[in-house]
Formats: sequence, structure tokens, C-alpha cells
Amino acid sequence: GEFNTVALDANSAGGGQVISVTFTNGVATANLKLNKAGSQTIGFIVATVTTSSTNTLSVTPTNGTAASMSVTQDITAPASNGGSFAQQPKITIKDTYGNICTGDNATVVTVAKEDAGTWNLTGTATAMTSSGVATFTNLGATSTAAVNDAQLGFTATGLIKLTSTTVTIPAPAASSGGGSSGSSSSTTTTLSSSDPVIVIVNGEEQNAGTETKSIEDGKSTVTVEVNNTVIESKIDEAIKKNTNGEDNLIQVPVADTTSEVVKVELTGDIVKKLEENNFEVSVKWDNVEYIIPAEEFTISKVAENLGVAESDLVDIKIEVKITKLDESVIEKYNEVANANDAEIVFPPVAFEVVAKTTQADGSTSEVGINKFNNYVERVIEIPEGLDPSKITTGIVFNADGTYSHVPTTVYQKDGKWYASLNSLTNSTYSAIWNPITVKSVHNHWAKDAVNDMASRLVIFNPEEFDPNKAITRANFAEYIVRALGLYREGSTHKNNFKDVSITGERSLAILIASEYGIITGYPDETFRPDQKISREEAMAMYQRAMKITKLTGSDTTRYEKYTDYATVSSWADTHVKEVLSAHVFNGTSTNTISPKSNLTYAEAAQAIKNLLVESKLINK
Repeated sequence: GEFNTVALDANSAGGGQVISVTFTNGVATANLKLNKAGSQTIGFIVATVTTSSTNTLSVTPTNGTAASMSVTQDITAPASNGGSFAQQPKITIKDTYGNICTGDNATVVTVAKEDAGTWNLTGTATAMTSSGVATFTNLGATSTAAVNDAQLGFTATGLIKLTSTTVTIPAPAASSGGGSSGSSSSTTTTLSSSDPVIVIVNGEEQNAGTETKSIEDGKSTVTVEVNNTVIESKIDEAIKKNTNGEDNLIQVPVADTTSEVVKVELTGDIVKKLEENNFEVSVKWDNVEYIIPAEEFTISKVAENLGVAESDLVDIKIEVKITKLDESVIEKYNEVANANDAEIVFPPVAFEVVAKTTQADGSTSEVGINKFNNYVERVIEIPEGLDPSKITTGIVFNADGTYSHVPTTVYQKDGKWYASLNSLTNSTYSAIWNPITVKSVHNHWAKDAVNDMASRLVIFNPEEFDPNKAITRANFAEYIVRALGLYREGSTHKNNFKDVSITGERSLAILIASEYGIITGYPDETFRPDQKISREEAMAMYQRAMKITKLTGSDTTRYEKYTDYATVSSWADTHVKEVLSAHVFNGTSTNTISPKSNLTYAEAAQAIKNLLVESKLINK
């Protein structure tokens, strides 16, 4: 750590370290920073006084948020082919200063085969942390021959990937007996025969792919490969028929519903064609549908990152992946929800998009596509027997095991109920039943909006909510970020403001809002988080948020009804008109807008709900 900006020397413990401080009227104030999470005792002596004595200070700092992983117990080779690694891996989560995150009981660490050798990883491929440590218990390896330099890779959301040491997988034991082809005792990965896949392009079905089952990284997996020649012809045909400019849609329904993982693979050239013709790509598997506009694959940028020329896009494989989580992981998530008096209403599902290509040396390069420019939809069929009114909101799970709101609508179609979760990122998603009644708005005009936003986890402190109090700029930024589904606990972002501490209250939301262009701050590079926000400042932020939701207003003359509109600042004029036009913001009366007045917490909640409703991201 450091004392008064001077680094503390652990080697001086007991021997003394001289650090200068300045006294004013007999008092010196110095900043003490400690990086180690654990009990520490520091003694202070003022060296220049006649009679000095040692004053001790005992401090026990707690660890920070997850920043890195380390392999604290590495693998050792299995004793036999098909067996478990003799020593199972343990992965420890640490903060920025190397302290173990002992309070972390919800980070999911995923293991996968890292090297290019021909072998298969067996066992449970995910482990949940307990007191900051993820322990794998049954990982093993199987192959048809001995494999040198076998290696594992470990990943967790938001953390840098780790790799294990390399080990040798023994060759399978030779069969005994006089040359018979007796079965081996080793476990092997068996691929099923390829089954045909029906692909639907703008409502027309076509046999245009294959569906294959396998075991990958210990999980039952079904992989769908699309026939490029057939599907390209079908796309061209659909485009010619679509003379009315209707939306183009390619749907890949996966027949197998028993596997744990589904992967749909499209080559880069097909994705480019879909992008150029404004197609959406839908992967429908069991009770889940993942709908992605083709432009969100950003294939040209992906090709650049992978070092692939535009003329060779066929060499890129876009993999859309949906994973059903292990029961142990689901149980941990349920515990987190129950601790917050909420209930997860259907099992969490993980969504991922990866672009891969094979290099000249045979190695594989990949790029994750985890952030989108537009909201991407995940539709989950509500289980039969579950009351659809029990779905309060969709949630996304954060790296630390907590969860945050994502905008969600619930609707009925063809006699079935569905939840549509909208998000700008990939991750693991579910929905919760979380009704909250805010006592302070029992008889308030904003009661419905406040209770709704609190239940959706947008209002983060409902027990302290004061509807008529002026909201601060920091809290307002947090409301917007949470409402749009942008909040991710444990994420890191650039700080552009001199008066916002990285570790300060509401700082994460402020930095996220800045990253997405919702807030800009002042010319002196400050944000002034504790300052009250005026109604016209708030409308400027709402208008920038409208750009994210792609909301445009049609009531373009609405502003004319407000007799005090002339008092709107010139810099805010466009923002205010657009927000009023979209019916996101209302006046303080039928004919006044009061642009210079402070915005109240109740007004903020109502306008945020209006923004989500008008953007069709939540139900009315």
C-alpha cells in the first residue's frame, strides 16, 4: 500500500520507515491505502517530538472485485486413456492487488480443450466459485492414440483467459486376445450420423443443412452446418420475391432438444450476403429462440481482426451457440435470487457468438462477438402452467454472480406465452418474479411507474425512495443505465471525469452512461455527480438514450403547447423537442415544461418507464 503517496515497504516492518507529513495547528492528515485483504497493524511515531510514543492502527481491508484468475492447482496427466486427470485443476479469482475474492461464490469458470491435438475432454466443463475458488472434480481425457502437450483453457466472463500446464495423454490400452476386435475400455466421443436440417427463408422451407450430435468438452452438443450452395440460392430467390420491402428472415430450427449445447455454423460469405440484404438470423432450439440482425455479426470488422481478406470470407465460420447450464450452476443462481427475495422463473440460458478461422499453420484463431449496436432479442417460451404475470423482468447474470435488469416484454401468440428479452450484449439470461411495493408512493401520482421500475431493479434503493426530492445527476445516470439493460456489475470502463472516483458510489453507472454517449459532462471535464439535475439536462440525457433504443417521435409540434418553452436553453432545444415528440417526457402542468426546475425522483421514474414503453422494450 502507500502512506501519504509514499509506497509502504513491507520489509521495513518492525524497523521503521520514515515518511514526511505536514502538520497544521498540530494536526496532519495523510492518505493511507492498503492493498492486502487481511488483518494488518501499522504503528505511527512522530519522530520530531520530545517524547514520542507508538500509536498502532489495526485495519482489516476486504478484497476488491474480481480482476484476474490464477491456476492454484494445476492438472497432472491421467493414469490411463479415458481416465480422469490425476490432479484436478483449481482456479482462484483475485482482485487487482492479488487478494483472493473470498466473498465470490457465483463466478462460473468454464474449461475447454486448448491445444490442437486430437483428443476429447470429458467431465463437467463448468465450476462455480466457492470463497473465490472454482474446483473441478471429474475432468478427464480420451483419445485414439497418445497425445503430447495436451492443455486446458479456463475462461470466465470479464476475465483474461488462463491455460494449464501441458501433459501427455497415454495411448489406449492394447486389446488382449488373439487379434480379435474386442471393445476398448476407454471412453470415446461418438458422432451420430448427420440428420437433415430444414432452413426457413422468408417463410419457405428448404432442406439446407445437417445436424450432428457429439460430445464436446464433456457436454452433449448438436452442431448445425448450413449448405452454402443451397442456402445462397434460396436467399437470392427470397430477395427477388420480396418486392414489398418486408423484413427478411432466415430461421434455423434445431430438431434435437435433448443436448446441452447447440451450435449453428454459418460461413462469413453467407453472413455478408445476409447483412447486405437486411436479414435477421433466428436460431430456434427447444423453448428458446435467438434472433440476431445479420449486421450485428459485423463480418467485415471480424475479418479484419482475424486477418482474413474480404475475398476469403468463406474461410470464416460464425458460430451461434446456446447452452443450457449445469444444475449446480442453476442452483447457485437460484440461491442468489432467493437471497434477494426474488424467484428465477425458468432455467438460465447462455448465449454466445464466436467467429473462427483456421490459419495456415493449422492453428485456430477466434474472435468473440459479445457487444451489439442494436438490441438483440432472445425469446423464451414460458413453461406451461407458469402464470405469465409472474414474470417481472428478464435478467442478465454479471461476472460476480449477481444479476441486472434487461428490458423484457411478455406476450401471447398462437395460444402460448413468451418472454422477449432485449440486450446489447451476450451473456447468460433468465427472468425473475420480483414484485416490489414502494411505501413512499402509496398515494402518489407516479405510484405505478415507481413500483414497476423498482420491481425491474431500475430503482436500486426503493426503501429510501423519496418521490418529490430532486434527483442527483449520479442517481439519474444510474436509473437510465439500469433501465436500458446496460448495467453490468464488475465491468470496467474508461473514466473521462476528474470528479468521479473509479470506486465511488454510482461511478460504474456514470462510466457506462459516458461510454454509451448518454452523458457528456461539463467543459471542465467534470460530471458533478452530487449536483441536482435540471429538467432540460435530463431531457438531453433521455434524447441520447433514445438513440440507443432507436426511438423517434412523431408528435413534432407537441412542444408548442407549452407556454414557457421559450425559456429552454438553446443548447437543449433539439433534445427537448425530440423527447417531447416521442412522449417520453411530460410537462409539470398541461401547458408548462419548467425546463430550469430540478427533476424529481418520481418524474425520473415515470419518464424512464415512458422511454421503455415507447421503445417497445417493455409492456405498457
